[in-house]
Formats: sequence, C-alpha cells, structure tokens
Amino acid sequence: MSEKNSSALPDPSAPDTPAKIIEENRNETKKPSHKTTARKRAAVRTPEYVVHPFEPVVDDACKILILGSLPSVASRENSFYYGHPRNRFWKMLASVFEEPVPQTIEEKTAFLLRHHIALYDSIYACRIQGSSDSSITDITPANLQAILSRAPIHAILCNGQASWNTFMRHQASSLPASIETFCLPSTSPANAACSLEKLVAAWKPVILQALSE
Repeated sequence: MSEKNSSALPDPSAPDTPAKIIEENRNETKKPSHKTTARKRAAVRTPEYVVHPFEPVVDDACKILILGSLPSVASRENSFYYGHPRNRFWKMLASVFEEPVPQTIEEKTAFLLRHHIALYDSIYACRIQGSSDSSITDITPANLQAILSRAPIHAILCNGQASWNTFMRHQASSLPASIETFCLPSTSPANAACSLEKLVAAWKPVILQALSE
C-alpha cells in the first residue's frame, strides 16, 4: 500500500509536473517582453534636443567662472547644476574651502557667491542622448559675454574635457588675454578613475590662486 502511494506522487524532476509548470510560468512573467526592451533601448539611443534650462550664477564680485558642458538629466530634474547624487562637484568645492557640503539650491547659490565663483556651462543647446557627453552634436555655444561684462573674471575653469572642447572651439578666442583658462578633471561619476581626493588636489590650487589675484 505504501509503495503504491509512493509511486503515485509526482516526480518534481519531470518536465510536466504542476510545480514545474507553475515555476516556469512565474519565471516567464518576470521576463520583459522584447517590445518593452526594444522601446527602452530606442529611448536611450534617441538624441534629444536640449536647451539650457538655468540662468548663470553670477554677481559683480565673482572672480572665477566654472563651466560644465550641459546640465545632465538629473540636474534638469533637480532644477540646478550638478544635481546627480554621485557627481562630486559640490563635495569637491566644500573640501576646497573646508566647509559643509551645501544641500539646497539656495545654499549652493550662496556658497558660490560667497566664494566669488560664477557657474554656467559652455553649451547653450545641443542634441544629446541621455547625459552622455560623447553623444553631443549640433552644438549652440553659450554666450559668456553677459557674465564677463558683469564680473571681474580672472580665470575660467572647465569641468572636464567636453566643456573644454566646446569652450576652446567656440569661446576662447573672444576672451581678453588677461583671463587664464584651465581644463580640470571632470567631477562626473563617469570619471570614476578620479577619486574625490584627486579632484580636490587638482582643483584646489587653481581655485585658490585665482581668488588671490
């Protein structure tokens, strides 16, 4: 009797047991459809035309102008510069001046102006895929003259190669000879090889020297 009951139990290793069929169905529901995956990939690949959404941060006392390339998706969503949580820009500046990292837009603006730093980007508009600087095309460079005519800028610091390339191609030739220009390592999370300590070591002497002039 016991042997008969035992032989009647389903073999869980068999391909057509109810338990195996249920598990296979459960796994199938977890898999994204090919159409969904294709739509997501297409969205990532499709360039978007982006116009710079922020005004420059500047006042009459600024001595340094820091230029990024263009606000990232996260920055545009957070309505201010360097809004990606893994971008080291604000941590780097806080370390340079040995102060707490500013958190709100108001705190960040006050921090910059207190230290005589203007902030903008070298690109006013372009086509870009997500936040990828390497995908940027159809560039309209930013007009820096309004900043330079308002503030006694001594130095322009480009945050990364993409900013520097645009600046050198479209804006550098129109600068007064008295303004020094620098290409500094990007604070972007994409520049993971450069630690926060290395960023501070590269940026700090340039910033402090420009502020002392």
